[in-house]
Amino acid sequence: MDIRLRLAALAATLTLALGTAAGAAEPVIYQLGWVPGGTNAIEYYALAKGYFAAEGLDVTIRSGNGATDTLSKVAAGAADIGNVGLDAALAAAAEQKVPAKVIYALFTKNPGSIHVGADSGITTLADLAGKKIALPAYSSTTVTWPLFVRRNGLDPDRIDTVKVDASALAPMLASGQVDAIVNWVTVAPLDRAVMAAAGREMVVIPMSEHGLESYSAALAAGDTFLAQRPEVARAFLRALAKATPAAIADPDGAAAAIHALVPEVDAAIAAQEFRAAIPLIENEVTRAAGLGRFDPAQVAKTWDWVAQSQGFAPAALDPMSVIDMSFVPE
Repeated sequence: MDIRLRLAALAATLTLALGTAAGAAEPVIYQLGWVPGGTNAIEYYALAKGYFAAEGLDVTIRSGNGATDTLSKVAAGAADIGNVGLDAALAAAAEQKVPAKVIYALFTKNPGSIHVGADSGITTLADLAGKKIALPAYSSTTVTWPLFVRRNGLDPDRIDTVKVDASALAPMLASGQVDAIVNWVTVAPLDRAVMAAAGREMVVIPMSEHGLESYSAALAAGDTFLAQRPEVARAFLRALAKATPAAIADPDGAAAAIHALVPEVDAAIAAQEFRAAIPLIENEVTRAAGLGRFDPAQVAKTWDWVAQSQGFAPAALDPMSVIDMSFVPE
């Protein structure tokens, strides 16, 4: 064969190979911390609107079963990237070495909140003394509660608390079985709906406004994934960072994106949940550190809450050792 023909054939082969490689999307398994809902609006918006695809990613979103389970899955390689709580990641690292890193901040304020009836007479934290409060049986906020109460000058023993399944909180408040419940601000729209059905109004007291300064939801990935597929991690975070302001500007569209991909999620409720989550995503902490990045001082405060509430020695962990911000887009 003429040398020019051989070169032309080789060039065509290379072009086809490169085109095939360029067209092959990288698969990514993204593990939620819980079931899909309005708090995951940005992830679903990025998937539905093609932000992940534009970065060459084929993302599969899976439901979760709690932050600890999600962290275990990314550490073991059963998922590539997962939505966890920074507090859960810090607690796990304080107990044993976890082959995973937290790589991106989602909620830069704590979502914990106290919900009371507008007719309860409770307007300040001091009014909780002598009252009956229901807390979710399995929640980081419940773990933090006794310390939160003490740091606000109250005696935990003077507050009657009961731990129940999270689904029972709003009905108990609406029916008057308890004077207040501890939940998340992102769940407030659902709690308000239950209260409204009982002919009552609800007031939300954010715990972040009473000293609970800490990071909450964040993204984590396993050490093996980050070492072997670092560009995939960067591409995922680039897509998420681009989708964030777009989703915040279009909360109804973000909720519609969730509903389109997960039909059992009610779009109207998801929109309300996402609107309640926006102040946790976009706030003075985020603006100071940068989207997705962690402020070491705020991380230290998060670790302080974890250590003090769970009985870890403050020196048991350097909290920044759990975090790797090298994958966050500039």
